[in-house]
Amino acid sequence: MSNSRCGWGRATAIGGARAGAARGDLTLTAHDVGLLLRRFRDRHDLRPRGGIGRQHDASVVFCHQAINPGKEHQQSAAEKLGARWHELDTGHFPMLSMPDELTKIIVEGWSAGRN
Repeated sequence: MSNSRCGWGRATAIGGARAGAARGDLTLTAHDVGLLLRRFRDRHDLRPRGGIGRQHDASVVFCHQAINPGKEHQQSAAEKLGARWHELDTGHFPMLSMPDELTKIIVEGWSAGRN
């Protein structure tokens, strides 16, 4: 389907994303992603509630095999937030390598926050 037949002409969909998006071959540039994030941020209040010094209902999961962020950094953040601390012997993507264990941590944290 040509650009003119889909009704988009040579207009852009989002920033530099051209009419090809109507065919499913959308390519987003960093600029496009920035525009999307800016639009989302402008429509939703994403400001932190109370800052890092305030106690939060949070959990921190440290992954032993991940290079960054370091354990000391994560422990410091967890202490400042008053967060629950968990450790998993996995890399940076525990949702792929240890989904059952991560799900248990999430469910326990969600349950603790509701009490």
